Amino acid sequence: MGSGQLARSASYVQPRANILGLAAGSAALAGGGILMIRSGQTLGWFAAGLFALAVPLLLAGIWRPTAILLDEERITVRTPIGSWGYEWREIADVGIWEHKRYGMALNRLVTLRLRSPQSRTREGFARLFGSGHATLPSVGVDVHEMLDAVTSFWQRALSSNQDETP
Repeated sequence: MGSGQLARSASYVQPRANILGLAAGSAALAGGGILMIRSGQTLGWFAAGLFALAVPLLLAGIWRPTAILLDEERITVRTPIGSWGYEWREIADVGIWEHKRYGMALNRLVTLRLRSPQSRTREGFARLFGSGHATLPSVGVDVHEMLDAVTSFWQRALSSNQDETP
């Protein structure tokens, strides 16, 4: 690929070591919940159940890790429990959603603002959550690197669509 030439596709896959670390942490916290149950604390049932349910879901990610796939026509997100995606023409804007507490950013995620939900399911989610946004999962990539990649594919798709219109 020459200088100034952009890739035709890109993929970002969550590292398996990251998944194993999360699964080990969840198992340890589930074990802490069991210790709480043994000491007579009823909140232990909640902790043990919540974190024990996370372990199989995380382990499923070892065989099918979360991935974000970008190409000239669409963005696709694959997770252990399903896939979803949007064509670039469905996206109105790309940005960063930031969760702040006491003025400090706790979490940053790349979000897609949709032009309009295309299906009843998407329309229902947009009404339920009060927006037409889709948030990309974190896959162990810096949020600004992910934003740059998604934005460049989105802008390239927009410019190619404008070139095609008479």
